[in-house]
Amino acid sequence: MLHEKFLPEYHFAERHSIVISAPARVIFQYARLFSYADSWIIRTLMALRGIPKEAARGLTGLQKMGFVLLEERPGTEIILGLVGQFWKPAGNIQKVLPEEFKEIENPAFARTTWNVLIEESNGACLVTTETRIQCMSEKTRTSFGRYWKMIRPFSGWIRIEMLRSLKRQSESHQL
Repeated sequence: MLHEKFLPEYHFAERHSIVISAPARVIFQYARLFSYADSWIIRTLMALRGIPKEAARGLTGLQKMGFVLLEERPGTEIILGLVGQFWKPAGNIQKVLPEEFKEIENPAFARTTWNVLIEESNGACLVTTETRIQCMSEKTRTSFGRYWKMIRPFSGWIRIEMLRSLKRQSESHQL
């Protein structure tokens, strides 16, 4: 799992999985192209956070939001990274290159990774998404911890809805 390469140590995490009856290559294509703005649940929750729906269109949209594509294993896994002060209203997202991500140590910030992992077996796939957050100081950890208590249920809801949509799209093979 690419999380172990980019963020093996973390303070907060959330993981969700779903079984999808479709080939890994199809699921992977949908994961890359998935428009998070197509779900009213995701669209509403992102709007409450102040994220415009145009920024949530597939991998490109996530990169416009500040996520950096750290690595991709075609058909198997995508991992994105983000550096910022997520507990602040604007998030203070930092622009970083993939090769810089692991080196960020500014105590005022946190790093997060988010992946989609596809494991194929017996004609179906277990698709898992995991978010990890590493805070660069105790002060940051405290600030993020308060924020996480409030947003964690909604963050999880977004990921569960994303997986459900990915299942519907992949199983209908409308690519």
